[in-house]
Amino acid sequence: LVLNGTITLTGSSSSSRYLYFLGTQTLSGTGQVVMAGSGGYDYYNRLYLNGTGMTLTVGSGITIHGWGQVSGGSTTLVNQGTIRADVSGRTLTVSPTVVSNEGTMDATEGTLSLSMGAGWSNSGTIGVSDGGVLNLGGTLTLETLGVLDRSGGTVNLTGTLDNSVTTLVL
Repeated sequence: LVLNGTITLTGSSSSSRYLYFLGTQTLSGTGQVVMAGSGGYDYYNRLYLNGTGMTLTVGSGITIHGWGQVSGGSTTLVNQGTIRADVSGRTLTVSPTVVSNEGTMDATEGTLSLSMGAGWSNSGTIGVSDGGVLNLGGTLTLETLGVLDRSGGTVNLTGTLDNSVTTLVL
C-alpha cells in the first residue's frame, strides 16, 4: 500500500476502527496513519497484522501516531518510519511477536507501551520526551533495547531486564 496522504482511525466505544494488513506487505509513501477518536480502550483503534507468519514493513516516509494498538498474532513488524504516542492520557501499544525497529518509536505526550521479547531488535531509536511515558514490557536485554533517547518524560520497566552480561549505567 502506497500512502501519500492521511488515514484516520476514529474508534469509539460504539465502533472500533481497524486498518488490516493480510499477508506480507509494505506500507510506503510519505503519509500518516492517525489513530484518534474517543472511547476507553486502546483496541478501538488498531493497525492489525493479520496472518500467521506475515510481515508488515512500515516505510521510512510513514508516521503512525495517536493512540491504539499496532498488533497481531504470530506476525512481524519492521518499522523504518516513525511510530509515536502523542495523545496525552492515551496509550499506543506495539505488540507483534517480532519487532525490528530501524526507524523511530517514541512517546512525546502519551504513553508508548512496547512488548519486547526474543524477536525484538532495535537498530533505530526509541525515545521519550517531556510529557511522554515509555513502558518497556516483556523480556529484554540492553543489546536488544538498543538506543534509548530520553530528553524528559518517564521510562517504566514493566517487564524483565536480563542484565547478566552487561553493565547498566543510569
